[in-house]
This record gives sequence, C-alpha cells and structure tokens, in this order.
Amino acid sequence: MKKKIIVLLSLLCALVMAWSVAPAEESLHGLVARVNDPENPAVYTLATTEYDVMKPAEPYAPGFTELLSKAVLTPADASETPEGEYVVLAFPEEKVRFDFFEGDPEKNYIRQVNPDGTEELFRATLPEDVYITVSGLMSAEATALAEALGIVPGIWAVLPEEGWVLDGIEGSVWQDDRASLELFLEDTDNYKVLIRWGSSAWEMTEWVYACNYDAERQELKAVYVICDNVKYDDKGEEERTVVYEKESEALISLNAEGRVEIRNAGDEALEGKTFEKIAP
Repeated sequence: MKKKIIVLLSLLCALVMAWSVAPAEESLHGLVARVNDPENPAVYTLATTEYDVMKPAEPYAPGFTELLSKAVLTPADASETPEGEYVVLAFPEEKVRFDFFEGDPEKNYIRQVNPDGTEELFRATLPEDVYITVSGLMSAEATALAEALGIVPGIWAVLPEEGWVLDGIEGSVWQDDRASLELFLEDTDNYKVLIRWGSSAWEMTEWVYACNYDAERQELKAVYVICDNVKYDDKGEEERTVVYEKESEALISLNAEGRVEIRNAGDEALEGKTFEKIAP
C-alpha cells in the first residue's frame, strides 16, 4: 500500500511539473491555432518600434500561423531577458501578449505577459527544415502586414525647427575641394553624415558617420563610423573595400563662417576640414 502511495505521489508530482512548464506553450499554440478558426477566431495584433499596433484584415495569414504553431518553447530564467527591440504579438480579447525579441538567432527569446501582469520567458526553436528563425518570422510578418495595410515607418527623430541640420536633410550638399558632405535622416532617431573624397575619377574614399543630434549645442555627435575605399572599372562597376569600422566621437557643426566643420574625426584626412554649402 505504501509503495502504491509513493508511486501515485510521484505521478502527481510529474503531472504538476509538466503543467507548470506547459501553459505558456499551450497558450501560444492554442491561440495561434484559433487564428484561422471560423467559429471561434482569436483576434491578434502586431506592433514594433517602427509600426504602431496593426490589426490584420481578413483573411488571416495561414502560412505565418502554420510556421509559428511549430515553435517549441523551452522555459528560460527571467534573468536572461534580453534588452533591445522586439515584435509584439497581442491577443486583446484574451489580454495576453508575446514579445519576440530580435537579436541572437540561436536564442530567439519570447516573453509572455499574462492578464495579471506576470511574465514568463521562453526560448523558441523551429524544426531544422524550416528556413527561418522565430524572431525572423515575426519581423517579416510585421513588415508584410504593414505593407498590406499601406503603412510606412514613422520617423521618430525630433527635427530641429531651423538651422543647418534641417537644411541638410532637405538635400543640401556641402563641398571642400574634392570632398563633399551630405546629411540624411534615417528611419529611426539617427542622422547619417556621408563624406566622399575623390582621389581620381576612378577612386574615392567614403566615410559614413552615424550621429545623434544635440539640439542645445546645435551639433551632431557621432557614435560610429565606417570608412570605405571605392573603385570603379572601365565599365563603371563598383568595387568596395572596408578600410575600417569603429566607434567615433566626431562632432559635426556649423562654424561662425557658416561652414560645416568636423572635429575629432578620427581620421587625419578629415581633421580641420570645413564644407561650404553649394546646393540647393
């Protein structure tokens, strides 16, 4: 009798442990399975930092849900929760959401946020014969949904109301001898400064600085730079070689003479250079 009780207790403990790690996987799989259920459909939304909350129009995407239903979730410790961007798959009626973190494709973390605010973290894997990762799948689905809804990414950068930075974004070109400088606003909160210096008709050096705008000091602060050597053959085909990629502390601003100057460029070729506006 005592042996039977021990066996029963062991089975009960096993069931409790299995139930404790399975609900999130079953919840995700169950909700995904209901997305295309005509009788009891699960309504979902997608959101990213680029796109606000998006609700798909009928019919739902069967390919997306079919792949996601194959994901195998393994519980992970909350301390492993990564930082950075993620795609949010939410089920408003059930008040449950899943955050699919972008980044390391080997980990593919998913955070489930339950109706009571509690969180669970999982690693997600797809079968080897599936060509895409879980995070890649969610990112691609969000982009496809945005395109289907005719939504374009929002520009989150705060534009200055006046000044040379705004003028640069509108297409200004600045020149210093054989070197040119252009300023672009990326589709995030970053600015890009492109400097080209032609040593001949067939060869040039390009620097691309990724910058943040300091409105108070009216200057761009670079955080990263890529320097390329670009050559062209007699057919006009381009051959590009990376000279270096590194963090940068360059400062780009407008001086008292109304010229753009670059300081702490991190490259002797650019130190002390100033650029005069030539267009438009």
